[in-house]
Amino acid sequence: MLRAKLYPITPALGRRGCAPAEVGWPSAGTTAEGREVTGARLHPDYGGSPLWLPNRRVEWEEIRVSPPLRFRLEAWVNEALHDPGSVITDRDFDAEGRELARLLSDELHWSVVYET
Repeated sequence: MLRAKLYPITPALGRRGCAPAEVGWPSAGTTAEGREVTGARLHPDYGGSPLWLPNRRVEWEEIRVSPPLRFRLEAWVNEALHDPGSVITDRDFDAEGRELARLLSDELHWSVVYET
């Protein structure tokens, strides 16, 4: 697996292996091993990458994930932004968003939350 090469501008946020954050951005934290973890949100909005840090969008060229995950992520964004007459239901779209957030969390070693 490819590891993320992103260096967020803000302090590391979120905690993996903990209860999901309530409302708002994930809180700052560390893993059980003492490593800091970056928190991000997955939300397809305004075109471009759907991955957001608290203070900025993560650009496509910064997202270092496996080719199958990248393809799936781009297809999901295209579905949201370019296919308003699509046959996919909102429920299925949201389910894919939650699954993509989980996969991104695993590959990037971040805490990624899907924002509806």
